[in-house]
Amino acid sequence: MARNNKRGFVPHKHIAGNAAFVTRRYHVSSNNSTAIFAGDPVELNVNGHVQVIDTSGVSANELPILGIVGQVLDVNQRPLTHNLPSTGNFLNASTEGYVDVYDDPGIIFLVNVDATGKQADIGMFIQTTAGSANSSAGISGFQLKGSTAVASSVGHRFQVMRVGSNQLDGVDSFDGTFQDYEVRIANHQWNRTWNRVGSK
Repeated sequence: MARNNKRGFVPHKHIAGNAAFVTRRYHVSSNNSTAIFAGDPVELNVNGHVQVIDTSGVSANELPILGIVGQVLDVNQRPLTHNLPSTGNFLNASTEGYVDVYDDPGIIFLVNVDATGKQADIGMFIQTTAGSANSSAGISGFQLKGSTAVASSVGHRFQVMRVGSNQLDGVDSFDGTFQDYEVRIANHQWNRTWNRVGSK
């Protein structure tokens, strides 16, 4: 049974069968304009700092995705989970800090779709929607934008691989709205053979 479980992107499998997920630490500038949560997809800006991806438009000039945030840390590289409950488990906008990012191009992520899942989405490229995050629990609000699945990867930086294998019915089926999908990053920072694009 499909269910609404909006929580961003969760490392699920690896394309090569390796299940040992590792992260790499990156710096976040105080110029970042958006709060960062675990589960958020992020990119490197032109200054080499991490920022949450822009979901406002579709462009061939968009930055490639670096990966998915696994942990957020303050400017002293102290995990923000240590500050609960006074400070949520996220890095606020305009705040310097660090993030540990799942940046392996081969990782397959599990993520909720905001519409009814359908068989035709398999193999398609899809956009994301940045829903409201849960700042109390530190949970990302990102989902897949179900209405955007197309055959071209331009501006659609994730690719649908299959229905999430974690569904409650125990089988790969399309049984309603808010389906979980398994996706890969189609336009990855470390899996490119041409120049970095974008000017953001």
